[in-house]
Amino acid sequence: MAISFPPLGNQMLDLIGAADVRGDRTFSDLVDQAEAMASGPAAGLTLFDEWLVGAVNYANDQSYRFWLTQLHAPGYPRLSDLDDVPTHSLGGSALRVARGTAKLVVLLGVSGSGSARVSAHGAKESTTIAPGSLLVVPAYLTLEVSPAVDGPLRVMNTVVLGPAFR
Repeated sequence: MAISFPPLGNQMLDLIGAADVRGDRTFSDLVDQAEAMASGPAAGLTLFDEWLVGAVNYANDQSYRFWLTQLHAPGYPRLSDLDDVPTHSLGGSALRVARGTAKLVVLLGVSGSGSARVSAHGAKESTTIAPGSLLVVPAYLTLEVSPAVDGPLRVMNTVVLGPAFR
């Protein structure tokens, strides 16, 4: 006799959430604020943070359902230029830095003409990040980000925190 059970748990926990946000009416203002981060401390990011809170909460409510308490882990957000850097990892290291309180890694393609491939160990699929792409991924997945192709790419990334997993 064969018994089949429905899948247990949230089937989104090993997926990379992706959205194209170039059409958002505030995207150019967000790019300006994100670019300003490169020249100094992340002060005055209210529009950016308000928009990001809305986007992260929507992704979390639709897909992951983590309890979130803080938009940026200490030392975040960060800007990275992916023009000629070798493939590097994000995410899994955030878990160690935040001592188990990291819930989501967020990548936003801010500017440039290139794109980069993003995959996650254990994820079902990979995706591409380009200017205007927003990716939201559970922080326990280690992301592999390839070097940008077809030109430079600037990416903002942050780690969203919540209570420690038990």
